[in-house]
Amino acid sequence: MKVTGKTRVGLLAVVLVGLLAGSAYVFLGRAQGLPVVNEQPLAQTEHFRNAGNRFEPPPAATATAKLTATDAYKAYLADAVPPGLDKETSQPPVVSLATYTSELGENAGIAPTLVWLIKFSDIPVVEFGPDLNKGSVTASGLKCPFYVIIDAATGQRLESFQTCDSPTTS
Repeated sequence: MKVTGKTRVGLLAVVLVGLLAGSAYVFLGRAQGLPVVNEQPLAQTEHFRNAGNRFEPPPAATATAKLTATDAYKAYLADAVPPGLDKETSQPPVVSLATYTSELGENAGIAPTLVWLIKFSDIPVVEFGPDLNKGSVTASGLKCPFYVIIDAATGQRLESFQTCDSPTTS
């Protein structure tokens, strides 16, 4: 296939329009004061064994969230635990609708609940505890995903956790 001058210009124009459209999405959302989120369906079950959390793709027929992905992100911002994740990350969070169950912590044994799972992908890991600088908080230099779980019906934050371990999937 021979590429002519007009074809090169056309291909360049298509690439530039695509780049500008993607950039406009990110920049216009923030410029207009709207939260920018990357909504993606949960493709497979994710189990975080150390945290005891399991997220499954919701059943399509019965999964009706009262809140949108943007509403869930706004709910996090209104009850930001921990605060400032939106300022620490270099990219918009990934927000996925999921069915949540927990095996550990205060949500252990929770009935399967429809939630928005908000994933901040590159948050600095903070180490703390009695053996580290006499209980002070120390930045480790590592960056790992941080997850916030928002009830898709009420907007209540159910849990927040950070892990550098990848979930087991099925």
